[in-house]
Amino acid sequence: MPRLCTSLLLIMGLLCHIGIAGQPEADRINVLTPKGLDGVPTFTEKDLEERIQNLPSTVLFPQYNSAVKGYIHKYVMRSRDHTEEILGRAAMYFPIFEEQLTERGLPLDLRCLPIVESALNPNAVSSAFAVGLWQFMPETAREQGLRIDRSIDERRDPYRSTEGALDFLTKLYERFGDWALALAAYNAGAGRVNRAIKKANSTDFWKIRDYLPHETRNYVPAFIAAMYVWNYAHLHNLQPQLPAEAAHRIARVRVFNKLSFSQISDLTNLTESEISALNPALRRQSVPATKDGVTINLPVFSAQRLIDFLALTDHPTPHLLPAAQPGNYAQTNSQGQSQTKSRTFWHLVTNGETLNAIARNYGCTTDELMEWNQLNTTTIRANEHLIIHASTQPFVPLEPVSRLSGISCPRLVSVPIAPVRFEPIRSPSHPHPRLFIEHYLERGQSLLDIVQIFPHVTLETILEMNNLDGNRVPQPGDLIRLPLAH
Repeated sequence: MPRLCTSLLLIMGLLCHIGIAGQPEADRINVLTPKGLDGVPTFTEKDLEERIQNLPSTVLFPQYNSAVKGYIHKYVMRSRDHTEEILGRAAMYFPIFEEQLTERGLPLDLRCLPIVESALNPNAVSSAFAVGLWQFMPETAREQGLRIDRSIDERRDPYRSTEGALDFLTKLYERFGDWALALAAYNAGAGRVNRAIKKANSTDFWKIRDYLPHETRNYVPAFIAAMYVWNYAHLHNLQPQLPAEAAHRIARVRVFNKLSFSQISDLTNLTESEISALNPALRRQSVPATKDGVTINLPVFSAQRLIDFLALTDHPTPHLLPAAQPGNYAQTNSQGQSQTKSRTFWHLVTNGETLNAIARNYGCTTDELMEWNQLNTTTIRANEHLIIHASTQPFVPLEPVSRLSGISCPRLVSVPIAPVRFEPIRSPSHPHPRLFIEHYLERGQSLLDIVQIFPHVTLETILEMNNLDGNRVPQPGDLIRLPLAH
């Protein structure tokens, strides 16, 4: 009898070790945060590894290892609230990054680098006093032509800092011919990367990694984890927390004379804190007077009032500049040959929305929406996808204030359109863009359902583009590539 009891205890211990479902305990990772949140999906090591292997990267070939896993756990488990804030800020800043990356023919995956650098916070300051979305040190920023003085710190300006960062990354890529090494050099400096290459006698980042500073060893793994979160946030039930300024359609106004935030507030009915949030580069709660002018960001409905005031007082005449709009995750259809670039993106209809309201918010007409989506009536249903076409040419003249309203940022329901894979050449080129939509299959959704959602897509096209045949049925969570409507 004692032997029988001992045997039963051993068997029970073994079952506890391998888990109820027969998986090793190490392979059953609970995603629940220490707060014990409900409704957070669980996942396994195998899930992570397969998703990393299928990550549509245009920068490097993602590897799954303990460092990458650690950063993924941080994003999806330990710091879920922080991650949702980052995803919300992406609605403000990713359109800016994507527009400039596309114009330069650079990989769109580089948009994830500021997640690692600053958590997409333009006011972030590191322990080494690097500043801004792209975390520039003063000397490096000035080398890239950014202005830093008592009035303006362009490291905090989303447009100017992105220009400087992409200039710098392009130089590093031209020097090393490899994006992983270019990213390491962005963090540690080209000299340290060169010394590591000589010590390891290799140009493979994973082989020189042990010869790099500790922070840089984890820089590329952190970047891979950032790409993972951006692509797979929906599988972890991470909901973007949009900042208040993401609800507005933005106008960029260049002014030339000194203007205080207090004056702008009086003219626009915005609070000084709202003005500051949209213009983090302005350090003294005012716009300085300059010969070349200073660009400020304001909601469209407020910019009109400022334009009316400046038209009477400012010289030269103030004018509007192109502005990337919150939440418009899209690629340009053109090849850069025309001054006008067509942009295409999707809007998910929510409860209570009307076609007329959507058209008004996106600056188009109801007839255009009906034509683009082949609609016979103005009746639409919640959860339908509508295709939207817009333009990135200089900002359209402002309408009367009474007719304007802010654009609600579309819900982030899928991964941004995948770009053409960037070939490892020594000088960035402008690849011919073939644009796609990437759609994650939802629970209970079939390929025929997708055809209903995207009327320009046929079942045969889906099968061909995704190498599907009768031997494999797509599962919920699988990524399905779809052609972009023309």
